[in-house]
Amino acid sequence: MTLTAAALDSLPEGVHTDHKVPGLTLRVGKKRRTWFLRYLAGGQRHKPIIGYYFPGEPELGMSLSAARDKAREILMRVEAEKPVPVRKVKQPKPPVPYVRPTPSAKQVQVTMFRFSDHKVKVTFADLKAAGVVRHRNALHLKIKAGILPAPHKNGEHWQSPAWWYADEIDAALLRERQELER
Repeated sequence: MTLTAAALDSLPEGVHTDHKVPGLTLRVGKKRRTWFLRYLAGGQRHKPIIGYYFPGEPELGMSLSAARDKAREILMRVEAEKPVPVRKVKQPKPPVPYVRPTPSAKQVQVTMFRFSDHKVKVTFADLKAAGVVRHRNALHLKIKAGILPAPHKNGEHWQSPAWWYADEIDAALLRERQELER
């Protein structure tokens, strides 16, 4: 099958070779599409990645014509027995617009969990299990924003375990829930 620019977006998962440029191959996976070139040089098989293709966003990755040009350039160097420079190709990440999450009913219900009914001291693991925070960075952001109080520590060392009194967390979560309901 000859690859065409129009067909690149709708190719099924698998390995697809181009018949115009020998060895040019597009590997279609679940998350990415990778251009690579298969060739023999010095009695050894080579398969360097030459670029990536993003369906619907060809300006981010390598188009079919750019992949063919790059493959022809490499093949000319191989035929002339010149060394082929090996460069790591970094996969560009498609831009993801930041969308501020809106609180759902589930998030509001999670904040109604009362720690004082279960524990005296609350740790990060407890907050994570209750769905108050998902990771440490979110915890630090909530503390910095004043949503959660600063933690207590068992010692002066910076690696001492941090904890909160259950009543402090319950009061902070009640304030947060009231602000979300406004």
